[in-house]
Amino acid sequence: MKRKGFTLIELLAVIVILAIIALIATPIVLNMINSARKSAAKSAAYGYIEAIEYNNGFAELSTDAGISGYTKITTGDVSTINTALGTHIKGKKPDSGSVTVGTDGKVTQAEFCISGYTVTYAAPEITNVDKGCSGSSTPAVTYEVYNPGDDVYFDPVSNSKCTNGGTCYKWRVITVGDTTSNSDITLQMDHNLVLKDQWTNQLPPSSDVGPGYVLSTLSSLTSAWTIPGLTFEYDTSLSQYNYGKLSCEEGICTITKNNTTTQIATNVKARLITGEEVAAITKTKTPSLSWTLASNDSGWFWISCSESGTSSGVTGNTDLKWLVENTFQDSRSGATANTYGDANNGYWTLSPINNAQYYVWTVISAGVLSKDDTLNENSSYGFRPVITISKSVLD
Repeated sequence: MKRKGFTLIELLAVIVILAIIALIATPIVLNMINSARKSAAKSAAYGYIEAIEYNNGFAELSTDAGISGYTKITTGDVSTINTALGTHIKGKKPDSGSVTVGTDGKVTQAEFCISGYTVTYAAPEITNVDKGCSGSSTPAVTYEVYNPGDDVYFDPVSNSKCTNGGTCYKWRVITVGDTTSNSDITLQMDHNLVLKDQWTNQLPPSSDVGPGYVLSTLSSLTSAWTIPGLTFEYDTSLSQYNYGKLSCEEGICTITKNNTTTQIATNVKARLITGEEVAAITKTKTPSLSWTLASNDSGWFWISCSESGTSSGVTGNTDLKWLVENTFQDSRSGATANTYGDANNGYWTLSPINNAQYYVWTVISAGVLSKDDTLNENSSYGFRPVITISKSVLD
């Protein structure tokens, strides 16, 4: 029997068909491979970011528990971060790039090269993954530098920079030593949001929970604010009258005392300034100043005047008069008349007095950090909110 093979035409037709199939299929296959690699890089990036945040959370807990081996990771180059993470991370690490870490230990921004892809992250998600990267370190994100006392107009209801009116409040920067790598800034309102007649009738019969209990009042009065919940820690157990450790995580605040933790407030957006923060601001003008919660038994000290001791005839440095703006007018501190229609002598801090139970440090119009009885209904002191926000909203 005579065998009949394929003709040249038939062979050419088959080859053309296969070529067309290959032409169509190859980009699809390559696309699938690229997509899979991008997904792998994205997953590895999320794992890397989670490892940093887990490390920072554990570092904080281990410090409290006296456990060594974990160091909090801050903003920096990934080569430094890779070393810090050590064996505490599984999977692919970036080859180069940088990561910006906020004061709460959470990653706010990042851009790094991982598995041949440039991954860009802006909390809370990865915003872009591009094929190819130079392999060199990406410069860290830089931010504007603020100085204590700088004016900032910010609306906490819309969580945005503003110009004037409504819930657009004037704030003063209280962060000391700000740098271009700091992604957050801490601000204090320029007047008392809570006046004396709004809070004296809300005081509990006993203030054993310490100055931290005022956060519940602030929470109710700032409930319309849309800024992130307060993340903050302050240890008042160092004072002679141990009020415990105040801890706030994303707006939920507790007091831990004698190994017992009590929740004192939720949805907290703001706090009060601390005595240590006032002292740090004062040191920018008076470097020799020394004040700590644990050891200070003094009845008062000057913050915006250059002299101390007697108040008679004191004038001196009024560079820090912004700390006492919108209180009673006083030439010693440079304080001007209150423009908010209420005569108040100053405002509370979160810091208890070391040698006087139920007393807290207060900032008063004369430019003095002094003590006030928290249970005194005749007090002329109020609450001046302090918030921490991302610098990105001020751009």
